[in-house]
Amino acid sequence: ESVDYNPSHPDYVPEMGDLAIGLNIAFRKPEIDSVLYARPMAVIRGNRIIRFHDMINAISTKVKVGDDIFERIITSEDELEYKNFELKQGDRINYQGIPITFEGFEQKVKHPAYKAIDGDIIVGAKLKVGETNPQYAQPVFLIRGNQPFNFKDEVQSEGLHFRFTKIDPKSETVSLSIAQSDKRPEKIRIEVAEKALRSDYVVLEAIVFPGINWFWFGTILMLFGLFFSMWHRRVVK
Repeated sequence: ESVDYNPSHPDYVPEMGDLAIGLNIAFRKPEIDSVLYARPMAVIRGNRIIRFHDMINAISTKVKVGDDIFERIITSEDELEYKNFELKQGDRINYQGIPITFEGFEQKVKHPAYKAIDGDIIVGAKLKVGETNPQYAQPVFLIRGNQPFNFKDEVQSEGLHFRFTKIDPKSETVSLSIAQSDKRPEKIRIEVAEKALRSDYVVLEAIVFPGINWFWFGTILMLFGLFFSMWHRRVVK
């Protein structure tokens, strides 16, 4: 049904530099009077692609994204031609016929590729894209250990890519790099395994002890001896 550019998964712990993507997939079967959802995801971490499956226990079905999901959806930076803009808060530009307004800064930054550590200086740029039905982007600028970094944001419906590359406190301007891609999500390959082992089960272990009757017989015999000795002591006294 949709592509999720900020996915979550019980087994996924985000790390700085991750590029994660997920899918929202609806399963409809005639014998089931409801819609069941799977949300598998994958992440690029360093030079590895890590895939996280999702399990639909009601129909014993496991779902994974294809290992070529990033090639089909994500536009490589080498394919993008960025154009640089210097903007002050409130400035508006027209990029490829699309109005973009720099509305201000965001101090409480959330970005899927960012993991906070002590000493970070980080700020986001709030961008309004479009007028009638505006969408919003928030590219991020980070200083960590005197080194500048930036994390881009996208508006997928317009194919727009934004990078917040610099901030100048003296002139109160920011440097934004904007590019547009013609690439839209193609057909996306998924992997489905039916009759998969369910994940919502409890394992119980039963141990057969053939001598259990002798154990109980010995316990009863010991109790009988205890009570008999107590009775005998009282009678003797």
